[in-house]
Amino acid sequence: MAAGMEFNSNNTLKRDLEKYAEQYAIEQERQGSLGDGRSSIHYPALFLFVGDLVAPAVSAVQEINRLKWDNGDGVVYVQVGTEDQKEHPVETRNGGSSDDGQVTRHRLPLSAGQTERPSKTRRKDVHRSFHESDQALFDLNRTLRRVSNRIAEYGRLYSSFDRIYVTVVTRADDPLNVLLPELTKLTETILSQAFKSVQTDLHVLVSEMEQVDSFGYASAAGLAFLRELDYMQSLDYTFSGNLLVTEDGISIPVTHPASPLFDLVYLLSDKNERGTGVPGGWIENAEIICRICLLKNRKQDGNHSGTVSSTGANTYNNTSFKNNIRTTSDQHGYASAGFAEIRRPNKPIALAVLYHMYRYLLARMRQEPDWSIKDKLAFFGLDAASVERKVEGLLPNEDLVSGMSGIMTHNVSFSDLKPLSFVKQRERCLDKELKRTSAITLSVLSKSVCASVALAVPCAVRLNIPARSIQRLVTSSGRPGVTVSLAVYVKRCSD
Repeated sequence: MAAGMEFNSNNTLKRDLEKYAEQYAIEQERQGSLGDGRSSIHYPALFLFVGDLVAPAVSAVQEINRLKWDNGDGVVYVQVGTEDQKEHPVETRNGGSSDDGQVTRHRLPLSAGQTERPSKTRRKDVHRSFHESDQALFDLNRTLRRVSNRIAEYGRLYSSFDRIYVTVVTRADDPLNVLLPELTKLTETILSQAFKSVQTDLHVLVSEMEQVDSFGYASAAGLAFLRELDYMQSLDYTFSGNLLVTEDGISIPVTHPASPLFDLVYLLSDKNERGTGVPGGWIENAEIICRICLLKNRKQDGNHSGTVSSTGANTYNNTSFKNNIRTTSDQHGYASAGFAEIRRPNKPIALAVLYHMYRYLLARMRQEPDWSIKDKLAFFGLDAASVERKVEGLLPNEDLVSGMSGIMTHNVSFSDLKPLSFVKQRERCLDKELKRTSAITLSVLSKSVCASVALAVPCAVRLNIPARSIQRLVTSSGRPGVTVSLAVYVKRCSD
């Protein structure tokens, strides 16, 4: 039983240490670029994830943007799929979509019979069912309009609201990417009602490490999608469809003129440049996607005159990059990217500092302090000065004693009252008519003082406090009548 409790406590301590190290690393990374504007996006950004296979990447991209971008809390994410996301049970649902703040998940209504059909015809079935269902198109319009309104609510986080960057993310072997032209054009059309310009990029994730059970179909579906992508990126590509739907069910056509559908297309694989598989490669791809979006949408640093430096150093020109990757036939080319960074090991530093601090404190606690008896008494408040302060707090106030002196009519010296009893002292100091009144008052006062001294004096005697100091405290400036019997009691205790 004890071993089990010790094991649980060790696990709890380990989790707390890991949590502290992660928080320290996050704070250090944020402080590195705090306030310089290089980690802030200039225009609003929207991430559109198409398909069920990219659903795990939504949380990864959101977490990276939240940690690395200064205004990452204003980025909106939309995931369109065909499956319910059961890992988000607390989200508020509106028709076929679920909403948890920045992330909106929209589910296309596909019947169970369509999802159980063979995979060879699934892409065709998805495309046909989407265009045959008026309710699916209506729900999608409502979801995207709600997303557009939410982006407007985050306007205070951005420097400019003239343009919006849309980043579309999908898997090459996901059957839902057959709806990529419809989803892209509908999103651009709705956003263009609030923004002057909408720039859309596509990031295609090619998974080569997970094709075990369906390696043949996944490869064929991925190749087919790449051929479709060649057609969508051609200079003479056009599109037209009744995609906009009003609340009355009226359909409005959406057209795309002869031009490439996307501004840039990035192909990202889970293998590195050497062809070696990378464990958790999709997480590294999420990092690449976030870095590319920040590079294109970063707030430009200006000099003192308010203009960007004329040297062009450390700046990115998207137009020049697109022109440089064009093919000989003036066709838009595809881009790819790798990711590598050198960072300060903040997490190991935090754990190393905690380790050495723990060893230092443990060594200090195991060493017995080399203190004398005087130092130990002073530490626990038992030295002469501390006890004297405590005794002064127990004695009555001087005003109370001086008030008793006012009713005394005979001036008697202390030496004359010292050998007498308390009753004789009262008779010598007070008139007969005041004896009855003052007896009660003096008795109460003397009992209170004696009780305080009875507690303080034995403790002071044990600590070897001089008897003269004790008598000086108790006699309270030598006032007669009240402290005589107390002085005798102190003398006896000190003797």
